[in-house]
Amino acid sequence: MSKVVAAPTLTPSAGTYTSTQTVIIATTTTSATIRYTTDGTTPTSTIGTVYSEPLTVSEMQTIQAIACKVGWIDSEKASAVYTFPNVIGMISIPAGTFQRDSTSTNTSTVSSFHMSEKEITRAQFASVMGTDPNNSTYSSDYHLPTEMELR
Repeated sequence: MSKVVAAPTLTPSAGTYTSTQTVIIATTTTSATIRYTTDGTTPTSTIGTVYSEPLTVSEMQTIQAIACKVGWIDSEKASAVYTFPNVIGMISIPAGTFQRDSTSTNTSTVSSFHMSEKEITRAQFASVMGTDPNNSTYSSDYHLPTEMELR
């Protein structure tokens, strides 16, 4: 009867973090090879990246790993999901009046607003800002041409 390779462990364990994490994958089976994936595919003894050094995780990531050894039965799959509450990087832009050209009366006044360098969903916006973006009250009577409905 063949031996079974011990399942890998991922440290730190799955969870929500506020800073970059260094993930170590290990198995207690001596000389076993660990393979992992981060693209949603299931690792096997031939599929996945061979683990050789800790992984740096700084945005939402799912890591799946198995351990294998020639002549042994592959381990059970280990999986961990790492989430980061503000991965969208929302920043606040203060209200102000801005001069558009050399004419001192050619100005635009804007209310304060938030923006992100990444495309986000309505749910992501609401989880960070605490409000649905389409339920906001605008101080003007017109809609900006770039206004859009978030999914």
